[in-house]
Amino acid sequence: MIFFPRSARTRVVPTLLFVMASVVASQSSNAQTFTNSTSIAVPAAGTLQGPASPYPSAISVSGAGSQLTSISVTVSNFTHLYAADVDVLLVGPQGQNVMLMSDVGTFFPVAGLNFTFNNTASTNMPSGSMLMSGTFAPTNFDPVGDVDGFPAPAPLVGPYGSSFAPFLNTDPNGMWKLYIVDDVAGNDGQFAGGWSITITTAGPPALQLSSAVSRKTHGDAGDFDVNLPLMGPPGVECRSSGGNHTLIFTFSNNIVSGNATVTSGTGSVSGSSTFSGSTMTVSLTGVTDVQTLGVTLANVTDSTAQVLPNTTVNVNFLLGDVSGNSLVNGSDIGQVKSIGGVALDAGNFRNDVIVNGTVNSSDVGQVKATSGNFIPPPPAAPTRAK
Repeated sequence: MIFFPRSARTRVVPTLLFVMASVVASQSSNAQTFTNSTSIAVPAAGTLQGPASPYPSAISVSGAGSQLTSISVTVSNFTHLYAADVDVLLVGPQGQNVMLMSDVGTFFPVAGLNFTFNNTASTNMPSGSMLMSGTFAPTNFDPVGDVDGFPAPAPLVGPYGSSFAPFLNTDPNGMWKLYIVDDVAGNDGQFAGGWSITITTAGPPALQLSSAVSRKTHGDAGDFDVNLPLMGPPGVECRSSGGNHTLIFTFSNNIVSGNATVTSGTGSVSGSSTFSGSTMTVSLTGVTDVQTLGVTLANVTDSTAQVLPNTTVNVNFLLGDVSGNSLVNGSDIGQVKSIGGVALDAGNFRNDVIVNGTVNSSDVGQVKATSGNFIPPPPAAPTRAK
């Protein structure tokens, strides 16, 4: 990147950081909003100029339709003592890029501003007056002799895109990256409120498995769910059942059909799965204790005929493991004893291992009976000899 001292520049202007989001915040029709609220320091703390922190600000977009028809990017709470120093480059999943802001707003300090950029806006940001919150087209004013550039891993050499046109009609799913630099030493700022992106696509959002839980009814206390992570170590079902369990799978779209099969471990699916809106309910029977059981979902189809690739969710069944660490020991016994007689809620229901709606000596006895049981972690992947 080429930096210029302020004395050598004929005009200095703030650049806005603008980008897309990692967490789906809302969805209307085929429009989805993704948000990342992490603050971005410009430049990075402890530096006088150069890249912001984080650099880049990268966000994974998933579950959107495959053809982008409209895009809107918003950044919030922008503050900088010399806003014209800030340059912001947005790079899409296929490598497309657009300079959202560069050399705009002259030398006025700004605080608490919110900007939105979209592919339909016709108003540019100002080059010679103070920035104000609003909706704008991507804007880049380069003073004579000024050369915009971004350190690796950003695209190193321009010219950079001047509009959202290269993004339209492409697949928006994937990693979006925002590169921000402060190209003149001496002042700093931040995007304290983070940023978001709204993507509108043709066709339905992609079908995805959103969550999985093991559900049981604890007497009059009602239903409580053990979360079953879709990645990483399996969730632990620690409650007694006589070998019968109910798993609830939730998807991104409404589901009309599909099937489930036990593909590893001891147990089987009982009867047909049931569907309600975006959920699929699977009943298990003959499930033994102290094991990891895998349930594979196949041919799951939504109301637009999209089919989910075969997906397996693993569950650790370990009666008495109220702490969820795949080991039953004295800590579990002590934990159950400590809340005897306390009303059940979402934070303590695991201690009711006999599932009768209260925690008492029967639960303590059940955990004592299984103390010492454990489920070993999966074997480590082999390492390649050097």
